[in-house]
Amino acid sequence: MAAGGLLASNALADTVTLVNGDRLKLFQASDLQLSLESLENYLYQSRTGGRLPMGNGLSFGTQVNFDYDAVPAAGKDTTDTDLIFKLSYAL
Repeated sequence: MAAGGLLASNALADTVTLVNGDRLKLFQASDLQLSLESLENYLYQSRTGGRLPMGNGLSFGTQVNFDYDAVPAAGKDTTDTDLIFKLSYAL
């Protein structure tokens, strides 16, 4: 989002769904940031993915991040997409 504007933020959704008991956790979170100066200047962010516990504190996850900036900085694209893989350990 271009500099100089104040933002109002609103979380559109934040959900976690358990599949097969508590084994597979699917999640989705969305956020919309609006400029207080212009409705044409906004930033939408979405985070969607899943986590699968593998036992002994180890879990695997994957996530897709999608960002859309209606008024990007000079030389930047309006969209940004990331695919993330995670391997985590909890004590």
